[in-house]
Amino acid sequence: MLISWNTTNQCNLYCDHCYRPFEKAARQLGLSEDEVLGYLRRWQREGIIRRFGAALRHREADIEANAMIVWRVPPEQIQFAGRRVASFPEVTHCYQRKTAPGWPYNLFAMVHGETR
Repeated sequence: MLISWNTTNQCNLYCDHCYRPFEKAARQLGLSEDEVLGYLRRWQREGIIRRFGAALRHREADIEANAMIVWRVPPEQIQFAGRRVASFPEVTHCYQRKTAPGWPYNLFAMVHGETR
């Protein structure tokens, strides 16, 4: 089962699809929202689900241009750099990743815009 919802920093309407993201899935499954949350918590404890993340349907949000930007940041500066990058409203995802042989980049950010 894939569950996704869209949120932005600019919305303050407190819509159910943002603040009760599992309500629709629960209804479709014939379960209560609390039952779905119980399953999800259990699966997270058991390691079946590692984490939750947002999926932005950028075309529905009138976002036409996207870019994944990666940086090689010294480990002692990664927290500062990550917070700084994530502070921009155009950034929807910003996270640290482990480096790999031939790929020294450890800070990733997804940037969106209305035009290229």
